[in-house]
Amino acid sequence: MELGLSSGLQMLLMSRPLMEALERETFERYTESNQTLIDVSTPEEMRWLAMFPKVNLELPKHLRANFAAVASDPPAAATWVDAPFAEQLDKVAAGLLAEQPPFVLMTLRGRLYMRMQLDAPEPDPIGQAVDLFEVAAYAAVRVGGGVAEPPPDFPSTASTAWQTDILPEDPKDRGAR
Repeated sequence: MELGLSSGLQMLLMSRPLMEALERETFERYTESNQTLIDVSTPEEMRWLAMFPKVNLELPKHLRANFAAVASDPPAAATWVDAPFAEQLDKVAAGLLAEQPPFVLMTLRGRLYMRMQLDAPEPDPIGQAVDLFEVAAYAAVRVGGGVAEPPPDFPSTASTAWQTDILPEDPKDRGAR
């Protein structure tokens, strides 16, 4: 979602098991081959783990066991995960993310991204994901000075990322496709 955040605001919150797995893989990948540079073929999340410091999140112990963060500005990221955000994380930790599937929330290039593994696109899990995304977006705008007030219903940025197949209104124009 485009939020108009500062391009320098780079924050990454992920499930702790995913972070630990990526850290192990990154270490193995670069120490086994004695590689000293991380290139663009390395997944973005792995590069962030190598580049940015970890964030000390002020979360209850059970949430710190499930989630971890890195950021270009650790104090900003710690502020991002405020009380409403932490409350929503608690809800998804007990529901949608109870089995600890891979999960990532990140701010990058003025946008907020969420990536997660979802086995079945059922309404309840999707609703939980949307609720978490909404709280994370409001908190990111608060921290990052993005759009003054997030628009209701958070319009999708999909129109710029995905092509649509909408037919022209005028039937005679349809043949031109």
